[in-house]
Amino acid sequence: SLQVLQPCFSLGAMSMVASRSSARAPEKGVFPLDHFAECKQLADAYLKCLNQNDGEAVPCKQLSKLYLVCRMEKNLMLKQDLAELGLDGILPAQPEKAS
Repeated sequence: SLQVLQPCFSLGAMSMVASRSSARAPEKGVFPLDHFAECKQLADAYLKCLNQNDGEAVPCKQLSKLYLVCRMEKNLMLKQDLAELGLDGILPAQPEKAS
C-alpha cells in the first residue's frame, strides 16, 4: 500500500533553525578571497609554520604580519594600523619558499 509521508518537525530542528538566524557577521566584516593567489605563498608559509609549531601562533607572527601586509597592499582587506592587530613591533622576515 502507498503511504503518505508527513513532514516531521522536532523541537531540536526548530531550535537549530532559530539559532542559525541569530548569527552575526564577523567583527571585521567580509573581505575578498585571494582568487588570483597574490598572497598564497605567504599564506602557505604561515600555515606551515603553524603546523611546525603545534598550532602556536606566536612563533609565526612575522609571517602573519607579512601575510596581512600583502592582503592590504593588494586591496584584499582594508588597510589597518598593524598596532591595532598586535603586530606593530614585529620585524619582517623573509618567508620560506613554498615547495
